[in-house]
Amino acid sequence: MRGKRMTGSHKPAVLLLTVMMFVVGLIGSPSQAWASGKKPPAEFIAWVAPMAQQGEREFKVPASVAIAQAILESGWGGSRLTREANSFFGIKCHRKQSPHQNGCHEIETREYDAAGEPHLEMARFRSYATPADSFLDHGHFLRNTKRYRAAFKHSDNPERFIHEVHKAGYATDPNYAHMIISIIHKYDLSRFDLTPRGTRVLAPSVFGRLDRRAAVGSTQKFVVSVHGDPDGSITWQVSRDGGAWRDVRRASLKGAYRSSYEHTLSSADHGLRIRAVVSSSGGTASVEGRVQVTG
Repeated sequence: MRGKRMTGSHKPAVLLLTVMMFVVGLIGSPSQAWASGKKPPAEFIAWVAPMAQQGEREFKVPASVAIAQAILESGWGGSRLTREANSFFGIKCHRKQSPHQNGCHEIETREYDAAGEPHLEMARFRSYATPADSFLDHGHFLRNTKRYRAAFKHSDNPERFIHEVHKAGYATDPNYAHMIISIIHKYDLSRFDLTPRGTRVLAPSVFGRLDRRAAVGSTQKFVVSVHGDPDGSITWQVSRDGGAWRDVRRASLKGAYRSSYEHTLSSADHGLRIRAVVSSSGGTASVEGRVQVTG
């Protein structure tokens, strides 16, 4: 109020305003700010990269993987779960609480069945006081969950790391690892990794849910996640009535982290065996399933 002396009745309001400005200043730092909504790619990456790197320092999760997962799972910070619970990774609540979470948040989520078909269901996810806590919990969760142990043999190879995380059951979407790797490459996220990239030859790996129960006449798409040296290849094969395997599709592994094969079912396909075989300089690997035809 211009030209008037401040009275005692105005002092509490000024003090409150000062405190509010101080608090806003505190939470305005990159690691403390509340997730306020979707951000442009460059802004989002610059915001979360330091938090992802801290996660790598403490838990050995490649920063590029954490950033790419946050991009995909939070929708560049715009998802409802991120805005309401500071959750960038959609880690579900369990009986044992994490030292980084501050509660649970229930929300509708998309899951995938054995055939790769999506459906919606309600689930409870961990919530956090700050975005930084979400990134730390992501590293803590992966590092301290036994089924993800194989991934940490590949902290120097982001593509293989997320392949192993997906293989261990992190996500039900059959395209998950492929999507994460595509984001890493598109935005050159490996520039944020603190661990030098490894150069050793790796044994190939392939996985996917190929068992299928479907109606005659339906076209089924079989999808696998794959990792192997670029000199390798993946071959899709089928076998009927216990007979020899027959090649039906072959593709190079160069730049490939998933592969698919489509087949329209006939009544003769009941009991059909299907497999994907990966061969590279590191060896061979395969995954197999069986088809049950109905109707």
